[in-house]
Amino acid sequence: VGVAFFGHYFNVPTTIYIPNYVTKERERYLEKLGATVIRTAYGYDETVALVKECDKSLFQIVSDTAWDGYEYIPTLIRQGYYTLFYELIEQLQSLKQEDVIVFLQGGVGTFAASGIRFLLQNSHQFKRLQLVVVEPINAACLFESAKKEQYSTVHVGETEAGCLACGEPNPIEWECITNHAQLFVKTPDHLTQVAIETLKKRRISSSYTGAITLGAAMSDYERIKKHLDTSDQTVLVCINTEG
Repeated sequence: VGVAFFGHYFNVPTTIYIPNYVTKERERYLEKLGATVIRTAYGYDETVALVKECDKSLFQIVSDTAWDGYEYIPTLIRQGYYTLFYELIEQLQSLKQEDVIVFLQGGVGTFAASGIRFLLQNSHQFKRLQLVVVEPINAACLFESAKKEQYSTVHVGETEAGCLACGEPNPIEWECITNHAQLFVKTPDHLTQVAIETLKKRRISSSYTGAITLGAAMSDYERIKKHLDTSDQTVLVCINTEG
């Protein structure tokens, strides 16, 4: 959506490749912004592979995952996410919250790496900072990479958290994530659905991708506490990327 929005804003033609699980509503919204939308018959990883084959003389590819020879733009996107974490720190400071556990969406890892890098660069703002990466149970490539201590891909099964349905980590970010996150959590869709309903009661509309962090915190916190340092002052911060 970001690419389509700025294409519309700057009057630049955009072509958006979308995986097969993207909703028709989202597709129509992209078209409303003036983008040409190409729906593939594949998931995220296979769609990225298709984009790699585009004629580079005709297109500037904009993707948040990297590959050999294509690292600059994914790095800029990761830096762009810093804005969210800058605002998060401001809000935590205003609330005088210094003992936090931050839950971050996984996916290919660019967003999680952004949060990890920025928060660690500003760790002096906290008395205690702990980082948890959350993925769908059927698409946990970062979990497997951390478990095996090496770059690992996974077969992607069905999940409603479409934007996290990634089987291949970003090759330039996975080590940052696996070296610095304290915990990796795999969360099934039905627990994320509970989080969506909880948010709805608070008049917050959220996708599965957005609510998965709250789903992990709500369903697994007692088990999570066994792996982290907590006190009665600890605050859980669940990032919602799509609300």
